[in-house]
Amino acid sequence: MADERKNHGQSSGEILISQLRVKDQYINDLAQAIDQHDDLQVYQLLEPVRYREEIDQGFDLKYGEHPFELVRDQRAELAHYLSDNLIDYLIQKFPFFYYREVEKGQFIVFFGNWWDRRQIGTLDSLNIELALDEDKLSQLEKALQAEEAGESLNGDQIAELSADNVRLQKLIDGQAELEKKKEELMQQQSDLAEKGGLFESAKVKEERQQLKDDLAKIEEEIQTANQAPSKIREQQKQILALSKEDTMLGLETAALKKSFTSFKEFHELTQNLYHNYLMDLLDEGQVKSNG
Repeated sequence: MADERKNHGQSSGEILISQLRVKDQYINDLAQAIDQHDDLQVYQLLEPVRYREEIDQGFDLKYGEHPFELVRDQRAELAHYLSDNLIDYLIQKFPFFYYREVEKGQFIVFFGNWWDRRQIGTLDSLNIELALDEDKLSQLEKALQAEEAGESLNGDQIAELSADNVRLQKLIDGQAELEKKKEELMQQQSDLAEKGGLFESAKVKEERQQLKDDLAKIEEEIQTANQAPSKIREQQKQILALSKEDTMLGLETAALKKSFTSFKEFHELTQNLYHNYLMDLLDEGQVKSNG
C-alpha cells in the first residue's frame, strides 16, 4: 500500500526538535538567571502571564503561558532560592515579622520575637504571597481601635469576670448565713403546717407559697455557693488568658505603629506584595543597568 502521508512544510521530527530546543532554551535562561541572582527574571520566566498582567502589559510570552510546568518538580528548590531576597525585602517592610522554614521553600510567619509570640500566617515565596490569618488580623485591628479609645480589647470582659468573681466570693463568705436562713425557713414551714387543716385559709396558703419560693431561692444560692470555688478558678484562668492576650496584642500594635500610619496601610501592602516586590526588583535592575 502506498504511503499517502504528505509533507506540509516542516516534518513532525523538525517540529519536535524545534519544540525541544525552545524548552532547552527556557531551562538555560532560567539557570542563567539563577546563576546571576536575577530574581526578577526568574519570576518573569516562572509566571509570564501574571507578570504581564500586573507589571508590564507588553511583556513577551516567549515561552508560552505556562512554562513553569517544565520545572514544576523543582518547585521546592525554586521557592527556597527565591525566599532569600524576598525575606530580606520583607524584613525592611515588616520588621516585626519573623520566618521559619518548616520544609524546603515553605515558611511559617510569626509576629514578633518575644516569648510566646503568635503564628500569624505563612509565606509562599514562589507566588510572593503572605497568607495571613484573617481572624488574627481582625483581632489586631480591633485592638488598635480599642487602644485609640484608651482601652484594651478584652478590658470589658475582664471587668465582667472580675465582678462576677467578687459576687461569687461573697456567696462563699455567706454560706453559713444561707444555711442558717434555710433552717429558719424550714422551721417556719413546719410551724405553718401545724396551723393547716382541712380548710386552710387563703392567708395560710399565701404564706406557705411565699415560704416555698423563699426556700427555692435560698437553695439556688446555696447550690451556687457550693459551685463557686470551681467557677472562680475557671474564671480566673479566663482572666489570665485574656490579660495575656491583651499584653501580646499590645506588643503587636506597638510594633505595627512603628512602621505604619494605619492598619489599612499595613493590610494593603500585604495584599499587593507581588506588584510592590517586583517593582522594587525592577527599580533595582534599572539602577544597576544605568550604573
